[in-house]
Amino acid sequence: MVLGESEFTEQATAAESRRGAAPVRRSRFARLHRGFWGFADQGVVSASSFVWGIILARTLSEDDFGRFVIIISVVLLLNSFHAAFVAYPLAVRGAPAKRAGLQRLFSSALCFSAVLIGPQIVSSLLLAAVLHVLPLAGWILATQCLWQLQETTRKALITQQRFGAALWGDGLRHVGQVAVMLVLARWGMLSIANTLLTMAVAALAGALVQVFQTGLAPVTRQELREDARTFYYLGRWIFLSNVVGLGQLISGQWMLGIFQGLDDVAMAGALDQLVKPTTPVMTATGDLILAGTAQARHHHGLGVALRTALIYATLAMGLVLPLLVVLTVWPTLALHLAYGGRFAGLESVLRLWVVNTALACVVRIGVSLLSALEQNRRIFFTQVVMTMTAVLLGIPLVWRLGIYGYVWAAILSSVAGLITFIPLVRKAHQHDVFRATPVLD
Repeated sequence: MVLGESEFTEQATAAESRRGAAPVRRSRFARLHRGFWGFADQGVVSASSFVWGIILARTLSEDDFGRFVIIISVVLLLNSFHAAFVAYPLAVRGAPAKRAGLQRLFSSALCFSAVLIGPQIVSSLLLAAVLHVLPLAGWILATQCLWQLQETTRKALITQQRFGAALWGDGLRHVGQVAVMLVLARWGMLSIANTLLTMAVAALAGALVQVFQTGLAPVTRQELREDARTFYYLGRWIFLSNVVGLGQLISGQWMLGIFQGLDDVAMAGALDQLVKPTTPVMTATGDLILAGTAQARHHHGLGVALRTALIYATLAMGLVLPLLVVLTVWPTLALHLAYGGRFAGLESVLRLWVVNTALACVVRIGVSLLSALEQNRRIFFTQVVMTMTAVLLGIPLVWRLGIYGYVWAAILSSVAGLITFIPLVRKAHQHDVFRATPVLD
């Protein structure tokens, strides 16, 4: 049988389509596979945070729990400074790098982490003095330094989307520390000091596993200087954003403690613990967006990068919404299951906190996308707007309304942050992001 020209062309086109469909299917499967392990890894991390938070809220006195909430909020803030100059540049530059290149960047990142220990000694002493727990200064320092070390080793694996590999070290750290805290609580030995010691040792154990998995490579002085310039260039606006974000912390939990007392800080911590299950989803989404969007942009351009981010963001919000609905419909049950009768009467505040959590999730997605696109000045602008809103409105609201003012200030700050993303949404529409489907290698 002899084919006509049009028939031959149609069959050739169909064959090409079949050949092209296989890589697309493999690409989608690989993306779902990475997404599954990404959410699983972050799920272990944040499930641990949720569980030990509940353990501490039920075991420590309200004053001690309030002190611990402030300690952890400051440790997380200092971790964000480290992330700006170490973890974030490692993620952006490590995502498209080959294995040898990643190992060299990882070695440089560990050197930069060591340099940052000096300022953290001062911050640990100041924090312990302010909270009148000066004997804990050493444990605060150990916790934050080893926490940052493990975040660096973890980021080296996650940046190339090796989420399954990262799960080993993360599981050892986070499951281990919860097990130890449960034992200490059962024996009546759980205290702020023992909690910080447990967290420090667990972080070191997880870091050692992940250093072995990633591997190190020699780095020359010239390479170290070049990496230092690159890391500084990429991280400076993120660092400034986090410095500005200090205003949100001061106008929130710190002002709550000053104006209303540690009991109200404990209430704020209790509310935050109930929405902690959203953290694994949002953190994993941020990691997926940062790594996946950076790679998509490098290989396929901005349009595919934005569409990739949209898929991950949609998946994240689909996972977060059921929890938020449950907390909104049955707040009394949620508070009772978590804390018994300890924080009863916070139902209406919890509903408002759920609203803030939903808004904050969208803000985090937007910031992750801007980070992947290296639009760090825009992140800084967003942070400035949110902090100004929190300071100008938050301090008087906290002073007059206590815990209610704290929650309303957080809601208004999140709304202000969302408004700054309007130009990003316009750019997404220009690239038909909401109608097209990404195709990744």
